[in-house]
Amino acid sequence: IVDLLSEAKKSTQLQIREDLTRGIFVEGLTECIVKSKQELLNVIKNGAKNRSTNATMMNKLSSRSHAILQIFVQQRYIKTESGSKKRHHKRAMLTIVDLAGSERLSRSKSTSQMLDEAKSINKAISALGNCISALINGQNTQNIPYRDSKSTRILTNSLGGNAKST
Repeated sequence: IVDLLSEAKKSTQLQIREDLTRGIFVEGLTECIVKSKQELLNVIKNGAKNRSTNATMMNKLSSRSHAILQIFVQQRYIKTESGSKKRHHKRAMLTIVDLAGSERLSRSKSTSQMLDEAKSINKAISALGNCISALINGQNTQNIPYRDSKSTRILTNSLGGNAKST
């Protein structure tokens, strides 16, 4: 797991954690508070330019990893009813996923590190497909294979529960 927004050039080992208040999250990721659409777009652009890419025989600018952007939206307001004030909070999470493309290893001519990256990409896409297939087939929620890859583990709340996937 790589933090694309981190100022540090050195990669640290980021761990997936779970607790009752935050749910499933990656400990130590950079969190940015934005107050406008332009600020959000700037954060997304900064992350995108730090993304790992490399040329293969199939694609000049091939993404070498998946990217997950989670946007937490919070609205706070005070509602008055007959002179009394009540605080209200609305919270939502929007998850945007950009999957690196699945590659046929024989056609991409990947070697060494790129071969390992391609295998990892294909494994994660397969794990995601298995989760979606299990959800579509109506399997018991205890049998959904969310833990088969880091990406599906991070996406557990977005794939299951009351989430809407499009």
